[in-house]
Amino acid sequence: MDSALVGAILQNAGVGAAIMVVLILTGVLDPSRNTKRAEEDSQKWHDAWEKSQTENVELRLTVSAQTARADTAVEATKRLTEILGHK
Repeated sequence: MDSALVGAILQNAGVGAAIMVVLILTGVLDPSRNTKRAEEDSQKWHDAWEKSQTENVELRLTVSAQTARADTAVEATKRLTEILGHK
């Protein structure tokens, strides 16, 4: 590594930032590994969210169908009551 580059980093950045830059430039720290891990974690959360959205849609459809069946049963009961003459 060029000592002039290290000197410029130390002069223009805070000590903590300069240390981080030097560690990255020397390969001690590998930000791409952390980036890949974050991207994988993000994908897992996205997949879980998509699955939950699909399950929510399926649940809404099921509830809607059950509600329609219940409404039909109520109407059939009312009609049967009318036919049998019970009010």
